[in-house]
Amino acid sequence: MADTPKNILIIRLGAMGDIILTSGAVRDIRLAYPNATIHFLTGGNLFAKVLKRNPDIDHVIVAPRPKLQRFWQSTPTIKQLRALKIDRVYDLQDNKTRYLRPFLEPIEWVGTGRGASHRVMVDGKAEPRSLHNFANRIKTGGVEPLHTLKPDVSWMADPVDDVLAQLNVPDRYVLLVPGSSMKNPDRRWPHYGELADKLQAAGYTCVTVPGPEELELCAKLPATMLMRKQDDGSEKPLTYFELAGVACKAHYAIGNDTGPSHIAARCGAPGLGLFGKATFAHHSGFDTVWSVLQTQDLNTLPVDDVFEKAIQDLKDLAD
Repeated sequence: MADTPKNILIIRLGAMGDIILTSGAVRDIRLAYPNATIHFLTGGNLFAKVLKRNPDIDHVIVAPRPKLQRFWQSTPTIKQLRALKIDRVYDLQDNKTRYLRPFLEPIEWVGTGRGASHRVMVDGKAEPRSLHNFANRIKTGGVEPLHTLKPDVSWMADPVDDVLAQLNVPDRYVLLVPGSSMKNPDRRWPHYGELADKLQAAGYTCVTVPGPEELELCAKLPATMLMRKQDDGSEKPLTYFELAGVACKAHYAIGNDTGPSHIAARCGAPGLGLFGKATFAHHSGFDTVWSVLQTQDLNTLPVDDVFEKAIQDLKDLAD
């Protein structure tokens, strides 16, 4: 393996939570090779927008996700990667990206699969989102995983003092994250309205930061919906960077297994994650930064259980 690669490619296509989780590994790679140019290959423009904010990344490439029968769609990506003269690849994706390796040879490839110069041996049952998985990969590629297990995306935060002031939000507020990707409705706990009522009665101001698909959901909750007012009087949802700004200032947060919750947790906000049977908090290291309630069916998770755990955490923060 070359001691000083000049052009490093990191691969992770998505989703948002996974992109957030890679930030610790990216930090370790940057510290190991401070003079290298670090490129990041991802699978969508939204992910690219976040990755471009990361101070440890020099260049972001967006790749389509072609079906096998439309393999020709990868040709522009392959040409672009060849032109970058990549020395080493840290493949944090594998199953959808290792097909690229033969087209970039000769190259040092850290990942699974035959032909990788530095083959990572992974248990077939291992969760691909695992931070320990990322740590194993970069260590195989000669990088000590000092930050991989504790990603920090506080660099995402944009100022939101004006938004909070306009709505008279006090300093000690609780951020609720009641949504999830539309592809994962089973990750939505359905009782945030009752929880917000209980928290407000206990003296805690609740806020939400809805995305465009969550406006209707959040409008029904007894919580302050944070939006940015436009010059014409209309309101616009906050960006992911403004969400991070809200999270960094939050006294506490409660959320489902979704990208915004991962952002909040990795911005340093204390909180409580609600996980159903299809998701596992320990795979993402979520349970190392937030309290977690895990259940087979989120629909049956009692409001009182969530409220009591949140109140206990809030009391511990006050001590």
